[in-house]
Amino acid sequence: MGRRAAIPSKDGENMDWRIPPQWDGAMVKSFLRLYCGVSARTLTRLKKAENGILLNGRPAIATTRLQQGDFLEIHPPAGENHLPGLQVDVPVLWEDGDVIVFDKPPGMPVHPSPGHDCDSLANAAAAYAARRKERWAFRCVGRLDSGTSGAVIVAKNAHAAYCISKSIQKEYLALCEGTLTGEGVIDAPIRLQAGSKIRREVGAGGQEAVTQWRALEDLSCNSTVFTVVLLALQTGRTHQIRVHMANAGHPLVGDDLYGGSTALLPRQALHCRQVGFFT
Repeated sequence: MGRRAAIPSKDGENMDWRIPPQWDGAMVKSFLRLYCGVSARTLTRLKKAENGILLNGRPAIATTRLQQGDFLEIHPPAGENHLPGLQVDVPVLWEDGDVIVFDKPPGMPVHPSPGHDCDSLANAAAAYAARRKERWAFRCVGRLDSGTSGAVIVAKNAHAAYCISKSIQKEYLALCEGTLTGEGVIDAPIRLQAGSKIRREVGAGGQEAVTQWRALEDLSCNSTVFTVVLLALQTGRTHQIRVHMANAGHPLVGDDLYGGSTALLPRQALHCRQVGFFT
């Protein structure tokens, strides 16, 4: 038999598999790490948890040898959200037993921070889970800046977060200053600007950063021209779209950190319209 689909329990983390022929004689830890994609951190949690690993209904250790047809279960300790709930309904774009995708509004930080202890997406997710009497920790996969709106993936368990993080893809819409036509690829390394803890710049020695873009539509307001641009990231650097477009001479509307005017909008005009991943 091939791999069974993981079956989430009420806490969203428990999974089970029937051992296929090619893994006969392998150790539990090898099967979980190499075949199931369980992270090293989750495997450590399983070892410490009571009945964290069950083989044919009985407790097993990581070095137990498997036989074809065995039934293997993992039961990680249930995740908990120890955050005050924010009673604001953030739209949900997709949800299943392992993943939930929120449509984050602009101005909402993803994680709590000084000055934003109770109004983050993590707080809103805690309230959402509590209303549904569910137990899962907030595991954001691919965060957005506070000023950026749109789709944010939250994994309900560590295994899902580990698998998704390897293949996440995003597509953005941005409103840029000036006129752009056609499409292109910006391949320019990004580094932290000297003397700043926040601002990035294109420059030698930076991390590889590749952005695909395509101009969709020209707009004008008070004799000022803008372009709606569709963007896809091949890498996920901090402020990547904002830095690349500013460096190209077309900063995002409202992005005063990178030279954009706030006359039309008080925050960067950037929206994550679509996210996807492979498992």
